[in-house]
Amino acid sequence: MVLRLISADELREVGLYVIGYVTTSTQPSINEERFCACFGASAKAYAAIWRDIQREELGESQIVTPKAEMFLITLYWLKAYQTATRMEAIFGWTKKTI
Repeated sequence: MVLRLISADELREVGLYVIGYVTTSTQPSINEERFCACFGASAKAYAAIWRDIQREELGESQIVTPKAEMFLITLYWLKAYQTATRMEAIFGWTKKTI
């Protein structure tokens, strides 16, 4: 399997979009602050985790087709567990899809 690497900058951009920041600030420090507030750690830290979950040494535990959006939604959920009703509003899901 080929690693699908994502830089911290790319992950930050995807993360801010996923959480609802359609337009990002021109100041990188503000974007990083927003990312950390929503996901609990830096984009650089999560880019390293993203790389690690794809390692071949993990065998059956390896994430074969990782999706950055789902990874970030999982991190958001771990940071600030929300009820299903709140998750519906944030991610546009219905109770049936949660």
